Order: sequence, then structure tokens, then C-alpha cells
Amino acid sequence: MKTEDHERTAARLQSYTTKAIVVLILYLFFWLPGFIANILFHNEAQRMQRKADESLPGAGCLSVMLWINVALLVIVSISFIISLVA
Repeated sequence: MKTEDHERTAARLQSYTTKAIVVLILYLFFWLPGFIANILFHNEAQRMQRKADESLPGAGCLSVMLWINVALLVIVSISFIISLVA
């Protein structure tokens, strides 16, 4: 087997379900470390999905949590700015 085949096989065996659960727990207790961990794990999952050429378990959950928390951050920031202006 070629090195690329080994890398693709290793990438297909990755699961991000446990990492997604860890990120969820971090979000519940420590928002900022959870946000940072989510970004790091999400980037790693995206890189591995490109190598594997398929969707990996838990990667979608990391994406959803990231988008939800980015949206919440934007909403809270806008609300804070509006409260300062008003």
C-alpha cells in the first residue's frame, strides 16, 4: 500500500464523537475553553474528512456546536452594543 492509502485508512478510522462530548461539557462549565477546543477539534475533523474523502462520526456535531456558539456570540455582542448606545 502507498503512504496515501495508509493515511486515508487512518483518517477513516477517526471518530470525533468523544471530542464532541468533551466540547459540550466544556461549553456547559467553561465557555471560552469550550469555544477554543471546538475550533481546534473542528479544524482537525475537517482536515481528516478531506483525507478520508467521507464524513467522520462526530464531525457534524462539532460543526453544529461551533455555528450555534458563533451565532450566540454575535447576538450577545450586538445586544451589548445596543444596550450601550440606548
